[in-house]
Amino acid sequence: MQWNVGDEFILRGVMSALREAGVSFNPVLFNRNPAVSTPWNPRWAWPRRPYAPPENSAQLTADDPVDYVIFAGTPEWTSGVRASRLHEFILRRKLRCAFLGVGLGNAVTPDESLSRILRDQTDLFMARDQLALAAASPHVAAEKCSCPAILCCAEAEPRPARPRKVGLVIQADQTLWQSVPTKVMHYLLQQYREISARYETVYIAHYLDDLKLAQKLGLPCRYSFRAEDYEGLFKDCDLVVTARVHGAGIAASLGIPSILIAHDGRAETGTGFGAIVTPPDTELLPLIESTDWAQRSQDIIALKHSVRATYVAKLRAIPALGVATR
Repeated sequence: MQWNVGDEFILRGVMSALREAGVSFNPVLFNRNPAVSTPWNPRWAWPRRPYAPPENSAQLTADDPVDYVIFAGTPEWTSGVRASRLHEFILRRKLRCAFLGVGLGNAVTPDESLSRILRDQTDLFMARDQLALAAASPHVAAEKCSCPAILCCAEAEPRPARPRKVGLVIQADQTLWQSVPTKVMHYLLQQYREISARYETVYIAHYLDDLKLAQKLGLPCRYSFRAEDYEGLFKDCDLVVTARVHGAGIAASLGIPSILIAHDGRAETGTGFGAIVTPPDTELLPLIESTDWAQRSQDIIALKHSVRATYVAKLRAIPALGVATR
């Protein structure tokens, strides 16, 4: 995908759970990057890039080698031009589905196509927040569980009570679908300056525009276009502060506690990562200095083990995935 590495943390977590469950599979990606999978709208900021056959993901055509569909993480599982194309493909091919840790930012009522998929073709529905749970429950037996991004890294290590190094996830305010409000960006930068005056810190960018912001401000910053590099970028932190939900996700996967700044409806996902979720008016230094981060780290590691066991057991029980019959 290489658009939002947070989405790829989810992807890595899903594949980790599938492998541990003993599912044999060839992963085929439906690329939801809007630059390649959405019809052009002249209001958008990028040059026109028609969806082209050489792009290496499922084209949703009759000969695509797909026999099972997994939705994970993204709020776009319910609606929109990309989701509707996928829903039509699932119905046309009569494919079985699983929804793993999906969430929503706003209340949504599934349309007729999605309602049919949930009612007739879904083996497992795990919601990462109450909005997704409420949307699905009239149509399918739904349960709540953390987003699978918590499973994206193999090892989780306990952290000390007082952080030696704090990871500060930087986020700009001008990137389409990847920004925070300008007021939140300024709040983050002001809080980050205060934290940097008291602790050793490192700035981490998930997106190229965030790296550009860090360079503009003269802040040393870690970044990579490869999602698999982020385990190394976060690993030496003892605490992470982020407004990006999946900054808290990869932190939790490594056993690192986090503070998640809640600036939109997706922030509830952070509770499934053991994060402290707080609004963008919180003075963060007193919070950092009054919290037992060692205990939170231990709780997060236990949570990760529990989430992994839940997903593995649920996946093993799905007949269409072939584990139970082997």
